[in-house]
Amino acid sequence: MSSTEDRPPRPIARGDVVAAYSEHLGEWTAAQITRVERATRTVAVLELDWSGPEPFSVADLGPELKPATMTPSPPLGARQLVHSRLPWVLPRSHKVIGSAEVLPAGPVVNESPMWTLGLDLGRRRHGAHWPYQDSWVNCLAEELAPMLDGEPDPLVRELTAGEIEELDCARLVTRFPLLTSLVLVGDLGRLVHPASLNRLRSLRRLTITDLSGPTAADRLLPGELPALEWLSLDRVPIDYAEAVESAWQNEVRHGVDLRIGRAMSPEWFAANRDNPLRDWEGRAELDQYTYQRCLAQYRSTREALLAALAGQAGPDRLTGLGQAYGAAFHRLDNGIGFIGYEETGVLWESLNRVVEEVAAGQDLSEVKRALWDGLRSGLRGEPSES
Repeated sequence: MSSTEDRPPRPIARGDVVAAYSEHLGEWTAAQITRVERATRTVAVLELDWSGPEPFSVADLGPELKPATMTPSPPLGARQLVHSRLPWVLPRSHKVIGSAEVLPAGPVVNESPMWTLGLDLGRRRHGAHWPYQDSWVNCLAEELAPMLDGEPDPLVRELTAGEIEELDCARLVTRFPLLTSLVLVGDLGRLVHPASLNRLRSLRRLTITDLSGPTAADRLLPGELPALEWLSLDRVPIDYAEAVESAWQNEVRHGVDLRIGRAMSPEWFAANRDNPLRDWEGRAELDQYTYQRCLAQYRSTREALLAALAGQAGPDRLTGLGQAYGAAFHRLDNGIGFIGYEETGVLWESLNRVVEEVAAGQDLSEVKRALWDGLRSGLRGEPSES
């Protein structure tokens, strides 16, 4: 939630010029508010082609405001401006230094959930030699694990880790003490020592998704995280989410974009840890009754596939199982249209995971091929050959 009011939590208006220190440039930069959109609680922001020491007025930006252009440059010399739709919560590290006549900006060309002034300008100025890119780490949990051994590394400023099964936050904080951005995405995994995140005093942006472990006692504390201005939680334990929301709600008016999504019970985590269809729950186009039918179909097919693999079933039987699985979802999808390319991938992965459970180092590529052929046939609504 960004705000419960009908106006931005920090006052901003069309024409305002905003300045902020940019980690991507290593100095200050600026932008102009071209629109305030109350219906969507967003603002249109035109970045300026300027950087330098901290400005205290629009005059400090020079005699003329010049818009920044996109990177890479569009073809045929077209000039596309860095004009973005952003949340109307002005981050606490940003300040209004005055106002000016609104520059011609054209259409909004980008939409982002967070402010990153100077990102495009840094890329355009430095190209392949941009030093800031060396401070980013984007990895899976299995790649992160060996990185946590070693001396503290103050050069890493932004870290994104996915598919987390278990992560010791105390080790993470000790290894990367000066993080400004941290994104932790789990496979319904678990955070250990989550209260240690309060030691990241330089942290400005934090996202935690699909992870259990934290309790109310581990809540993030405004007094310990003075730089935090973006905080997003989704599918985390309910007592943790409620405690964090309570602790941070009053910080929204100071420039913290607080986004508390779905908060889940311990029972939900236990029931869904091995559920490959869990991301389908709650979709607008998929009611709860249909979702439960999808889940029941997966579970019955899983049991049938495990039995077939234990009995060393032949390719015809496996193709038939895949075909029946696909056909069931084809029927469930009829008239709804929720199964597309991405959902087909989820259904295939749900079968593939069952095969991997029993593979034990065996080459089961023929098994997978038979299942895939059947699944595709079933999803297309083709009749079974049996």
